[in-house]
Order: sequence, then C-alpha cells, then structure tokens
Amino acid sequence: MNVMGSNFPEVWADDEQMSGLMSMIKARDVNPNDYDRKIEFWSDMIAKSCDSERNTVFTIDILKRRFRRGDQLPGSLNVIIQHMLDIGEITTLDDYKARNQNWLQRGYRSFMGSLWGATNDNQTEYVHLPTVKKHADNMLEFFRSEYAVDDDMLPEIVDSAEFFEECKHLVANKKTYDVTLAELVNRGEVTIGSSKIGEEILKFRDNAAYGPIKWTESDASVHDMRRAMSKLEHEIKRLEMKAKK
Repeated sequence: MNVMGSNFPEVWADDEQMSGLMSMIKARDVNPNDYDRKIEFWSDMIAKSCDSERNTVFTIDILKRRFRRGDQLPGSLNVIIQHMLDIGEITTLDDYKARNQNWLQRGYRSFMGSLWGATNDNQTEYVHLPTVKKHADNMLEFFRSEYAVDDDMLPEIVDSAEFFEECKHLVANKKTYDVTLAELVNRGEVTIGSSKIGEEILKFRDNAAYGPIKWTESDASVHDMRRAMSKLEHEIKRLEMKAKK
C-alpha cells in the first residue's frame, strides 16, 4: 500500500503522464527537458514523503515501496539519489555519523551498531537534510512550549527516553529522533549527558546562558533527584489506592 495517501500529486492519477515519469531517465545531454522534469518530480516526491512520514531516513528499497504504482516502479532512482547527493539535499547515514563524530565521542553512543549496517546500494540509508532541519525546529519548539515553561528546578534537564516518547507525534521512530538530536547538538541547542546509572539525559540551552552548554555532576544529581521523587509519588499513589480498597 502507498504510504503517502492523499499527499500524492494529481498527476499520480494520470496513466499517460506517470508512464513517462516512471520510465528510465535519459542522460541530460541527450534530453535535458526529460532529465530536469524527472529529477524535479522525484526529488520533490522524496522530500514530501519524508515529511509526510515524519521520517528523515530512507533507502532505495523503501522508496520503491512508497512509490509503487500498480506494477510500475520508478526507473533510475539511483540517478535521482546521486543528484540529491551532489547538491547536498541528502547524505548517507554513514556520512552523517562521521560528520557528527565529535559529539558522538563525547558520550552519546546510541547511533552505533546496527544503525549503520548498510549492505548494498538499495539498502544504503540516506538522510534527507531539509526534513532533519524541520524536525529539529519542531522538536525545539515543542520543548520550549511544553517543558521550558514549567516552574521546575532546571527544566532544561530532560530524560532522553521520556522526551522521545513525548516527541512521537513529531518523529516516526528512534532513528529519526537520534538524527534530529544530532542536528540540535550541532546547533548548540542541546548537549547529551548521562545519569549516574547510565541513562541518557538531554540538557537544552538556557536562553539566559552564554557559551557552550556544559553537562555537570549537578545536572546528573538533579535528574537522579527527580527520578527518586517520581518513584516516591508513584508509591504514595499506589498505597493510597490500596488503602481505599
């Protein structure tokens, strides 16, 4: 089933036009109009599908499933991908990892392992960078509207696993969440630390502060104190419910 639903353009219902758009792309020096038309159409389709699915990461195999039209599959997706790589609209997930290696080395490791295990061209994972930036904007706005307004001790300290659960209306999965966090780290809007028992904790920028965000032992202590208070509150509620029975 096509996942874009009503987000397909009107031309998708036109058999004649789509037959042409689905066909193999001729070299640009042979037919520049055909080349430019198909590059523009499929690049736009990929961008819209990433936005529609709230998922910044895709493979050629995924695109084939998204854009199957009956028994037709888009031809020359590899040409489209190469064009998008050339103009910097996408990058491979491996290159995205390498670009962010510095902050990964500072303690954030959840990208490692199977996340980077591409085996062939059709399974190579790509990141749609404009969608990453949009997700980062949305996630930051969500934090500011839902967390930063709380009159709580250090509201900029947030448990990463809990924040991911709260952001599921913004991003489709953990991989896209991690990619988005990388963008926020690169912007200097968040840093990633760990609690004393190894939980991943986010520290968002305090607008009143200047310079790089630093993770401290005090931040870890605040998180641990919150965790203890939350457990105590749950235990009190459990005992109250038990007493009412």
